[in-house]
Amino acid sequence: MVRNVSTRWNSTAMLVGQSRELRQALNLLVLNKDHNKARGVRLQRFQLSEKEWQLLDELYPLLEAFLRATQHISTNKVALIHEVIPIIDIITGFLEDYITNTSLLPAVRAAASRGLAMINKYYSKTDDSVVYRIAMVMHPRCKTAYFTKQNWPMTWIDTAIELARAEWEKYKPKETSMAQPSISRTRSLSDRLFEELNDAMLL
Repeated sequence: MVRNVSTRWNSTAMLVGQSRELRQALNLLVLNKDHNKARGVRLQRFQLSEKEWQLLDELYPLLEAFLRATQHISTNKVALIHEVIPIIDIITGFLEDYITNTSLLPAVRAAASRGLAMINKYYSKTDDSVVYRIAMVMHPRCKTAYFTKQNWPMTWIDTAIELARAEWEKYKPKETSMAQPSISRTRSLSDRLFEELNDAMLL
């Protein structure tokens, strides 16, 4: 069994997932006569009810979504900052579906509501840095099309574009004169290519 660590919420997701896989073995363990003696450890009191197992079954997919997102975004040596906002959007939609699903237990829906409040808190933190929006605007797969698809207000999209332009103005290469030998070689090569191109077209 994975051990639950209070300071690592992902461990809760792993624990619940493994518990579901080992449900039959756990039931045999807590009901074993050797573990329920009058003068020993009585594990039967830890047996989960059907309602509690149902709660874990409904809660686990929600926890797993956070677990997978964390594992993905924590990948080493891969630039994933442009995926932070899309991942938050995916989780937000997942939580909203849970909240409105009346077939789920009230406790699970309440947990989803709490999760949504927390994800919104961290989502707002992306406004504290220009990096997230600039990374998306500059990424070929995202650009402003993603924001439009997510129905961002036009003012938000314009702000993202302006942020990217402002940063470009700060860091764009300065115009500098090149050394004379380099210029001569470049011109010579360009002239040669131009002449070869003309000859090919004439043929």
